[in-house]
Amino acid sequence: MPRRRLPEFASPTTEELRQRWVEAGPDGLDAVTSRRLIAEVVRLRALIVELDAYAAVVQKVWFQENRSKLVALEKMRVLFSDERGRLGGMSHNPPLAPPDAHRRYP
Repeated sequence: MPRRRLPEFASPTTEELRQRWVEAGPDGLDAVTSRRLIAEVVRLRALIVELDAYAAVVQKVWFQENRSKLVALEKMRVLFSDERGRLGGMSHNPPLAPPDAHRRYP
């Protein structure tokens, strides 16, 4: 049986996530589950931003050496751009590489 796709929906803004975090409070099973889900969404958003930055760096280096675009990285760029657009309020330009990138990935 094929998996059903999630319906299209508007992603909650960071402000909406903060509001839900406060509303959930520290008590009760529902509150713990809500807070864990919110924390996971925030963590994944940060990860997407970091991955996007690294993909942009790899694409830039590839282009400088080969004067062409790497198709897989171009597809990743489009997907990251779409995600930034879904989150609202974020630029469609890729973020800068993290300042400690040279230490983390020599």
